[in-house]
Amino acid sequence: MSSWSAVLGSVAVVTGVPLAIIAGLAASGRRLTRILPILVSFGGGALIGAAVFHLLPEAYARHPTVAFVAVSVVAGIVGSYLLERWLHRWQDTRHEAPPSPGDEVSAFDDPSMVVLNFGADAVHNFLDGALIAAAYLAGGTPGMVVTLTMVAHEVPRELGTFGVFVHYGARPSRAVLFNAITGLFAMAGATLTLLLGEGTAQVAEVVVPFAAGAFLFVGGSVLVSQLKVVRAWELPLGQLVACAAGLALSAVAAVGR
Repeated sequence: MSSWSAVLGSVAVVTGVPLAIIAGLAASGRRLTRILPILVSFGGGALIGAAVFHLLPEAYARHPTVAFVAVSVVAGIVGSYLLERWLHRWQDTRHEAPPSPGDEVSAFDDPSMVVLNFGADAVHNFLDGALIAAAYLAGGTPGMVVTLTMVAHEVPRELGTFGVFVHYGARPSRAVLFNAITGLFAMAGATLTLLLGEGTAQVAEVVVPFAAGAFLFVGGSVLVSQLKVVRAWELPLGQLVACAAGLALSAVAAVGR
């Protein structure tokens, strides 16, 4: 099997497995409406877990300067906040219009958070694709190991991003489309790495701590938005368990990386 077919096939598996699960959820209709609060809490935990257990260790392993990583993470958080504020101002006129009945399954409508979630997911997927290709350039066995690890990592994280998309007002079908488009960034990362060599993966890794900061901002914002609905001490146990499950699965998927 050639490097191209092995790499692109592996990337297709890594992006296709969670996408198939997400598409099934989107097609469930009213069932999705019922489980959305749990899925959103799971998503918040999964996004924070992806930053803490995957992106930050990756950043510290690749960047010997701790200060660079710390400053970059803070820049990712602050930059996400400033971008959200700017998008809010730009979308003010849109928010004045009443929502169409049945257009959403979520009471929250915040397109700026959809944009931030999309951007962070796209950057993360680009890096994943580049790392898969770089692993295959080192040999077939490392490539397969990285692919299996990525699948375990991507399922909970992509479920989380889907939940966040829907939570902030995207229709389920459009949320699936967003996840599919961000999956194409993984293909782009893998293709560039095969064309240009492992240097592409090394360059992509510079943005890892920025992506970690963006995930921390989005995940934290999701959990805070959940707390605004009810008092913190009244938060349903199921949602707390779902958040913990998202963190736990991210931690388990990070074992052996």
